[in-house]
Amino acid sequence: MEKDIKIEKDIYVIKQELQNQINLSRYYFQKIGLIRYNPFDKTGGKQSFVIALLNKENSGLILNFIYTKEGLRVYTKKVIKGKGAEYELSEEEKQVIEKSS
Repeated sequence: MEKDIKIEKDIYVIKQELQNQINLSRYYFQKIGLIRYNPFDKTGGKQSFVIALLNKENSGLILNFIYTKEGLRVYTKKVIKGKGAEYELSEEEKQVIEKSS
């Protein structure tokens, strides 16, 4: 009997820890998307790109790397539930969110 009670307690602890880990995992980056594009119609190829790092709820961040003749510019945007938190998302940024889902 004592052994059964101990096993039941151990199973309860394991279930609690598993549920805790499942709850925490919602916040980890689970979706990663990448799209290459050309921001300027008449020049070069698709050297610019957008990367999305999102959790299960499509929240996270977007990194937009724009290649120009002067150099590489990097822009970041915070994303909450698939939408830009402070700034409107560009078409490429919206596409990378859809692609990562």
